[in-house]
Amino acid sequence: MGVGAVNAATAVLTLKFAEEKALSHSEIVKAQGFDVQAADAAVRSQFQVLLPRLALQGSYSFVSVIPELSFGGPKVKMGSNDNYSIGPVLSYTLWDGGSLSESYQSAVFLSQAKALEQTSAQDQLILNVRMAYLRYELAQEEYAGIQESFKLSQSQNRDISIRYQAGAASRLDVLLASRQMGGYELQLKQKETALHDAKRALFQLMGDPIGDPTTVPLEDFTNLLVFARQLPVRDLAQNPRYQALLRLVAASQKAADALQFKGGPTLQVSATSTLAYPNGPILEQINQTILGASLSIPLWLGDPSGELSTQKRSQSLADLSRATQLKLDLELAQANAKDAIDNLSVQQGFAKRDLSQSQDIADLHYTAYKLGKVSFVDVQSTNTQVLLSRLNLVRVSFQLISQYF
Repeated sequence: MGVGAVNAATAVLTLKFAEEKALSHSEIVKAQGFDVQAADAAVRSQFQVLLPRLALQGSYSFVSVIPELSFGGPKVKMGSNDNYSIGPVLSYTLWDGGSLSESYQSAVFLSQAKALEQTSAQDQLILNVRMAYLRYELAQEEYAGIQESFKLSQSQNRDISIRYQAGAASRLDVLLASRQMGGYELQLKQKETALHDAKRALFQLMGDPIGDPTTVPLEDFTNLLVFARQLPVRDLAQNPRYQALLRLVAASQKAADALQFKGGPTLQVSATSTLAYPNGPILEQINQTILGASLSIPLWLGDPSGELSTQKRSQSLADLSRATQLKLDLELAQANAKDAIDNLSVQQGFAKRDLSQSQDIADLHYTAYKLGKVSFVDVQSTNTQVLLSRLNLVRVSFQLISQYF
């Protein structure tokens, strides 16, 4: 059965199923998703600032004393007690040195960084699941290896007991066989703790922390190795953590520019169409259209924009250094993994040969023991070597697969 299929009949927990369940239950991944939503909202907010602003503007005032003028005749009131105006106002920042535009670009880069951080968090979670799955697989394989040796020791113990009753084995052989069986039984109990811990660690990542010690069947190392070898090798330059840092560098640079440009001149234009009352001394409503422009040159901002700009540039340089170091670390890790894969592949071949030879030697020794040619101590030694060879093969396979992840 290949990795990615869930066999309901045998209830095999596949690696792909474990990954999918972990991704759907991870609070960290969910939090990263909300961070992305917040960053996208900030981008939309900054974009709105770049657009022209349309508002409905109105005013009302009551004047108790109305000025009067006389030009040699009756006095003329220059207005009304009630004064009001209402109408739309369209305004636009025509020039601000690029401060608003740079702020928008900073928000875009920050949003991209958050999205890449989410991808990085997902990748890290998948790696954690794969390693937890492998550790659970390793614990199962080690337990199975010890269990196989224990079953063999039980069989040999029964055989020697029969031989002892027939006078073909010594009391020492019986004690040695019994002690060997007890030793394997002790190892099984010790390995149970590691087995249950490994299961809980995997199921915790899957969002299902349980105390049930029942062993769940997993896919074997052979299928996992085939799956691991088929994984695509990602270009280091496209690593999401590295790319996220580069986006943070750009975001800080743009934010620094925006703060710096804030100290420059700002040119705004506006257009207003209002319904006003009164029309000077004439008590009537009029439609008034006003076009205007304003230029502002700050002489003293009275805020820490300059220092904040310096802070952002320093932060940009810090993130750039982190990105450079991360790329070096990734290149080193990839080179080490490649060397380890080559070496462990050879080790796996040696370990398989060693296990096969150890099993043959153990079988021959037990046959020779029954013929009276060797002592049971020699049989114990070869049985122990079979277990060590089996565990060594399992551990080498574990290390080989983990290098691909």
